[in-house]
Amino acid sequence: MKILIYSLCLSVLSLSTASHTHAAWRGVTGKISGITTYNSRDIVLVSLQNQPTAPAPSDCAINAFAIDGNITAARLQQMLSLLLSAQMAGRDIGITWEDAGSCVVFNSTTKFVQIVRISTTP
Repeated sequence: MKILIYSLCLSVLSLSTASHTHAAWRGVTGKISGITTYNSRDIVLVSLQNQPTAPAPSDCAINAFAIDGNITAARLQQMLSLLLSAQMAGRDIGITWEDAGSCVVFNSTTKFVQIVRISTTP
């Protein structure tokens, strides 16, 4: 019985002291310097004139952002339309990404930072 109570107390203690890691959103605003699409991949790469060098998930390349092809076609069209219209108008665009674990696989050696939100600025 003492062992059962001891085990229960340890379980409760470990649950109460467990830490939870949450990814923080990071963002940058700037003019688009390039939008790249591929016929062999469902990925859109976006780069800014003031492309940040950090912070990024540890295994992601930060020289471009990526829209993952695994989103719905409607969402992909919305994001691409917003990017193209901002680029044509010469307006700044806001790009947001998570600072932990949000990479889009481009090939066996390269992953890009995944865009989670695109916004226009006034």
